[in-house]
Amino acid sequence: MAVIRRALLGAIAGLTLGLTFGLLEGGLVIHAHSLRFAAPLLEAIKLGVAYGMVVALLVAVVTALRPNFLWHHSLALAAGITMTLLGSYWMGKGFGWFPSGWPAWLGSALVGFLVFKASCKTSRRLLNIELTFTAAVGLLLVLLAPNQSAGLDRKTVAAADDAPDVVILLIDTLRADHLSCYGYQQPGRDGAISPVIDQLAAEGALFENTYAQAPWTRPSVASLMTGLYPTSHDTVTMFDRMPDELETLATLLHSRGYRTAAFSANAQVSPNFGFNRGFEKFWTDVSYSLRNYCALNRLRSELIHGLVALVPSLMEESEEGNREPRDRKKTRSSEARRLNQQVYDWLEQNDGDSRPSFIYVQYIDPHDPYEAPAGWQPEDVPGLWQVMQSIDFGSSHDSPPVPLEGSAFPVPDETAVRQLLAHYDAEIRYCDQEIGNLVARLEEDGILGPEDYLIITADHGEEFYDHTQWKHGHSLFQEMVSVPLILRGPGIDSQRIQTPVQLVDIMPTIAHWTGASLNSASHGRDLGPLLGVPAPANPLPVFFERPKGAFPMQAIRVGSRKLVRVTKAGSEDPVAWMEFDLASDPYEKLNLAAEREPDPELRSILEEYIASSLALRTAESGKTELQGDLADALGYLGYMDGIEDEE
Repeated sequence: MAVIRRALLGAIAGLTLGLTFGLLEGGLVIHAHSLRFAAPLLEAIKLGVAYGMVVALLVAVVTALRPNFLWHHSLALAAGITMTLLGSYWMGKGFGWFPSGWPAWLGSALVGFLVFKASCKTSRRLLNIELTFTAAVGLLLVLLAPNQSAGLDRKTVAAADDAPDVVILLIDTLRADHLSCYGYQQPGRDGAISPVIDQLAAEGALFENTYAQAPWTRPSVASLMTGLYPTSHDTVTMFDRMPDELETLATLLHSRGYRTAAFSANAQVSPNFGFNRGFEKFWTDVSYSLRNYCALNRLRSELIHGLVALVPSLMEESEEGNREPRDRKKTRSSEARRLNQQVYDWLEQNDGDSRPSFIYVQYIDPHDPYEAPAGWQPEDVPGLWQVMQSIDFGSSHDSPPVPLEGSAFPVPDETAVRQLLAHYDAEIRYCDQEIGNLVARLEEDGILGPEDYLIITADHGEEFYDHTQWKHGHSLFQEMVSVPLILRGPGIDSQRIQTPVQLVDIMPTIAHWTGASLNSASHGRDLGPLLGVPAPANPLPVFFERPKGAFPMQAIRVGSRKLVRVTKAGSEDPVAWMEFDLASDPYEKLNLAAEREPDPELRSILEEYIASSLALRTAESGKTELQGDLADALGYLGYMDGIEDEE
C-alpha cells in the first residue's frame, strides 16, 4: 500500500508540474506566434495535461521505488523532469543554444538535474509559492490571449434581407485545360470528363483566361482571400502565416452579418497558417493544436518518429500489389465525398440560422498523389504507385526554373506520362461528381437558389513534363497558372469571356455582389463590367509571381503577350527572361527573349506591377513551426521533401 501511495503522490506531483509548465509554455507560445484559437484556455489545458501525463508516469515510477521520497521531493523531481523535456526543444531548435538532437537532450538533462537538486534544497513552502506563481503567470498569459474572433470586425451589422449566399468551390491543382468545358477530351475515353462543372459553366460565365497569383497553394489562396498579390500579403514561404492585420473575404462578409464557414482538405489552407480569421467554422484535415507549436510535439517527433526511422523498410504493399511509400499513403478523410460530409454536418447543425452564408470549400482531389478512390481508378492502366516508380521526378523543390541550367528533370517514358495523366484525370472525374452532389444539397437547402452566387475555380495547375518539370511550384507556365473560373448567379447569363482575369478579382467581385465596401486597397477588380460585353481591345494586365526560393519569378500578361522574369534570391537583377506570344504559341515553345532583349513595353509594365506589389505590403507574415500532425499532412502532399532553407 505504501508503494501505491507514493506512486499516486508522485503522479499527482507530476500532473501538477506538467499542467503548470504547459500553461506557461502555451501562454508564451500563443503570444510569441500570434496564434488564434477558438478557446485558448482549453488548448493550453490540453497541452498541460499531455505534459502532466508524461511527467506523472515518470515521477510515479521513481517515487514508488524510493521510500524516502516525500511530496516535496516528488515536486522537485517533477520540476527536473519537466525542465529536461522542455529544454530538449527550447535549448535546441527553440533558442538555438545547442544543435538539435542529442546535444540539446544532454544540455537539457543537465539543466533538469540542477533544477531537481536546487528544488530539493528549497523549502516546501517556498517551492509551493514558486509553483503557484508559475501557474498564475501561465494562466494570465492564456487568459489575455486573443481568441479566434479577435480578427473579426466588432462593428458587425445585420445582413440585409435580400443578401445573397455566396459559395466558393476551389479544386486544388486543377488545370483549366483538363476540363471538358475548356476543350479537353480525355484520351481513350468517350464523353466529358467534367459533366457537372460543364453544366454549371453553361448556366453562367466561364472565363477562358484566368490566372492564379502563384504556382502553389498557400500564396495563391491568400491572394484569393485578400485581393492582394503574394508579395503584398507576404504569405510566400512554407513557414509563413497570413498577417492578422489583413482584411479577408471572411472578415469582410462576417462584418456584413454573414455566417462564415470553410472546409479545406489541404493543410496549406488551415488555421495553422491564419486562414481561419473571419470564419466561424473552419474544418481542415489536419489538427490545429497548440501542441504543434510547443516542445511536446518535438518530443513525439524525436521519440516516436525516431523509432519508425529504425524500421529497415519504409515501403509497404498496397492492395494492388504495388509498393507504396509509407509516408505518402493516401488518407481517405480528405476525399471529396468525406469533405462534403463535413459541409452536410455543418448545414444540419446550423439549420436554424437565418443569416446569409459564405461557404468556402477546397477539395484536395486531384492533388498529388493522384490516387482516386476505389471504383474511380482508370481502367487498363497500372496502379498509381507502379506508374510513379517508373518516373524520375527529380527534385521536388530545389531545382532551378526553366530556362536556367539544371532545370530539366530526367526525360520520362511517354507511356508512363500518359498513364500518370489517366490517374490525374480519374480524380477530376471523381471530384466533379462530388461537386454535383454538394451543389444539389446546397440548392435543396436554399443556399444556392436563383438569387445566390457560386464560384468554381482552382489555386494552380500541375506540370506533367510540359516544360521538362513535374508537379507544381517550379514555374509560371500556362499549365501551372492558368486555372478555371466559373461564375453562376443572378444577372450572369451563359457566356464565355476571353479577357484575362486573375484570382485577386474574386474579392472585389464578391464585395460588389454583397454590397460590402472594401476597407483596404486591393489589386483586384470587380468582374461584373466584363459580363455580357465584348472583350476590350486593350485589356488590363494580369500579374503573377513565385516570390520565394533561390530563384524568384515574376510575370505579366498583356493581351496575348506574356513576359516572365527570373531573378536570384537577394538580387533584383534578372538572370533570365522568357517572352511568349500566346496567340501564335499557346504552349509556350518559342521563347522570344532567347534571341533578343525582352519587349521594353512589357518590361516596363512588369516593373510597375512589381513596385505596386511591394507598395501595398502593409504587414509582415508570421512564422509557423512545421511539426507533428501539420508536418505529416504537408509531407503526405509532397511539400516537406527537399524544403528550401529560406522557406
